[in-house]
Amino acid sequence: MAACFVVLIAYYDLKYNKKKGFKDRPPSINMARADAQKVQYEAKVHRTLLDTLSSVIAPLTSSAPNAKYVPDDLVNVGITMCKHNTFVAPTMRTMKRNNIDTMTRQRFLQILGQQDPDIMLECCLDMLEAGVIKLKETGRLDEPITIAMDEHCIPYYGKERSYTKGGRRKNGTNQFEGYITAQAVSGQYRATLAAYPIATGESQSHYVAGLMENTTRLKIEIKAVLADRGFCSTDVILAIESYTKYIIPVPGNQKLYGMMQEYHDGVGKAVRSYTIKNKDGKSITGTLVICARKKPRKHKSNRRKKSGKSSKRSISDLYVAFLTNIDVMDPKELLKYIPKTYRIRWGIETGYRVLETSRAKTKNPKIAARPFLLFFSLVFVNFWLQFKRDHPNFPKDPIPLFDYAGALEISDTYEQGGHLTYA
Repeated sequence: MAACFVVLIAYYDLKYNKKKGFKDRPPSINMARADAQKVQYEAKVHRTLLDTLSSVIAPLTSSAPNAKYVPDDLVNVGITMCKHNTFVAPTMRTMKRNNIDTMTRQRFLQILGQQDPDIMLECCLDMLEAGVIKLKETGRLDEPITIAMDEHCIPYYGKERSYTKGGRRKNGTNQFEGYITAQAVSGQYRATLAAYPIATGESQSHYVAGLMENTTRLKIEIKAVLADRGFCSTDVILAIESYTKYIIPVPGNQKLYGMMQEYHDGVGKAVRSYTIKNKDGKSITGTLVICARKKPRKHKSNRRKKSGKSSKRSISDLYVAFLTNIDVMDPKELLKYIPKTYRIRWGIETGYRVLETSRAKTKNPKIAARPFLLFFSLVFVNFWLQFKRDHPNFPKDPIPLFDYAGALEISDTYEQGGHLTYA
């Protein structure tokens, strides 16, 4: 019986190794090789983050020769926070268990909280920009890409602050921190290219113009910008149109529903000119593309919810309209191109879900500390996604992929060669 059990284990082990591409190697060698690769990967990512961010956040720490804490200490704490998707206090306990000398929780939050908000914002923007530049230096993001824009709201529990905004109640609160981001959603590599914390009183077009300026300044060629219908306003579209093409759904109104009905009845065109205006008299004219929904939405009127009887679908349940400035050569081709292209916008929603599984968190209400941790997390996720893309054969662990707390201990070993004897 025992012999059969051993043979069965050997069979499944060999079967697993064949799937991974290790056909003729003993299981022990395969495991040693995987462990060595993991050590190399951990050290590589950790060293890359240190090289990229240490010089950027140097103004946040003391420059005195005898300073106890240096920028690398902030980076090490941030990496471990992102790795464990947790707060500062559990992070310090984790680093202490791994015999890593670091600052206290109070000192870490003091360094971040005492910074001037404007200086901290510049530091956050520089961190993200330095991360994108590092990706470009390795040959990524060189091809023309499509980017998506959206607002990300993080639930805030506490008194109303200048950096919070109200919204629909979610997870026990109706106060949120708002961030607007631009993320690459096409091509081989995905990354957050630019971001801004949303301040009370600033217009959406102001942030969109900033995102476009920061992205183009990095010499990234943009094919098109994809956004949801919340960005369909004259000022926002004018800000995007001055840089590149766009595809944005149009919010429903009586004029639009009339055009949809005409197309549904066979008397109107699916591709036509469309103009929107704002209260100041500014207007923008683009190409309206009416596309049939692949799966018509189910519609129930409030009067018939109790009975469960479905009412007649409205025209908006059957069609969706997009506004674009893409040149119209063949309307039939445009009807195929717009839905296919806009579908990849959901990559930014996936990016937000990934961020929420690997984010440095804090309960500190200081306005300077909160955006620093969010932007640090964006850089961390950027490098993690690109690294995973470069090593597709590595085991598909959930985020965070590596134990960065362990990487802090092995980085010196990697520099010296150490036990990494496998090619």
